[in-house]
This record gives sequence, structure tokens and C-alpha cells, in this order.
Amino acid sequence: NATAAITKHTTLSIRTRAIAPYSLRRASNKIKQNDPTARRPTKVCDPYQQGGKPLTYAECKRLLATIDIDWKIVPSSNIEHDDNGSAQLRTSTTDYDDIPPTAIRREFTHENYIKASEFLSRMAAVSHVQNHYPVLSMERRLIPSKRSWQIVSSIECHTLLLKGLSYNDFQLAMYVDIEVKQRLGHLLLSSSSSSLD
Repeated sequence: NATAAITKHTTLSIRTRAIAPYSLRRASNKIKQNDPTARRPTKVCDPYQQGGKPLTYAECKRLLATIDIDWKIVPSSNIEHDDNGSAQLRTSTTDYDDIPPTAIRREFTHENYIKASEFLSRMAAVSHVQNHYPVLSMERRLIPSKRSWQIVSSIECHTLLLKGLSYNDFQLAMYVDIEVKQRLGHLLLSSSSSSLD
């Protein structure tokens, strides 16, 4: 009975190796490592070095002065989600310093979709090198005052685990600014991207 079980296991193992590619077999033998940024930060593990809390509005206003003037703070909504996913209406306050903003955002205009796509592809490479991933998007937007269409791409930096902003968001924004000024200006419609009025 024991030899039959060993023979059956060996046969299954040989069949699996014959079917599964080598790369898949090697991946299944690897020890699973936990990603420290995959969970909400704790006292023991705090990859953002902020005590598990997002930057306040006052801190964001201070850091906003270190990046290009086209970056805007995206305010937090009045709906707050707790760790269980249930939504609660936040009590209204007049002091914005107590409410952490959601993200920072910058928009760019382009001649066409191809240039916008190339621009966002380069921004994706910058994000990948920095290991911090913003929301990259592009759209065709009607500009009523000009009665014309423009292709607009946007970069929205935020830290999901903190449910707000971290210092990494401002660092990534700085790298985006450097990349735009040094290498990618030819992909923009105009040197000033704030011409969407």
C-alpha cells in the first residue's frame, strides 16, 4: 500500500513537471516573502516613517512650495471610510489643518493622444524606478472658453495605505517636475500646462 502511494506521487510529480514550464515550477518552490508595504503601517513596521498617519493639510501646504506651482492639493471628501469599509459622514469643521488631503494632482496638455500616451509611459517609468505608483490618466476634454478639444493627461500622487499623502508623494512629484523640465517638454502642448481655463 505504501509503495503504491509513493509510485502514485512520483507519477503525478513527473506529469506536473512535464506539463508546467520550468519558470512556474521554480516560482512554486520559492519561499513567500511578505511585502512590508502591503499592509497598514504599525509601530513595528512603518515604511513611510510617519507613524501610520497621512500628512496634515498644513504639512502638505508647506511641502507644496517645494514642487512646481501647477501641482494642486486634492482635498479629502466628507465621507470617511473606516478599516471595515463602512462609510461615515465626517463632521464638518472650518479648520482644514485637521483634515488630511487625499492627493496632489498635476495636469498636462498635449497635441494628440499619441504624445500623451508617450508622456504617461515615461512617467510610469519614473514611478517604477521610485517604487511609488500614482494614478496616471488621459482624456479628451472640451474647453468651453476656447471652443475646442484638448488632450489632457494627469498625474495624481497618493499613498493608499495611509489613505492620504506621504513624503514619497512629494518626492515623486519632484522627480516628475525634473523629468518634464529636462526631457519631456517636447511632448507637451505648451510650456505652461495651466492653460486649461
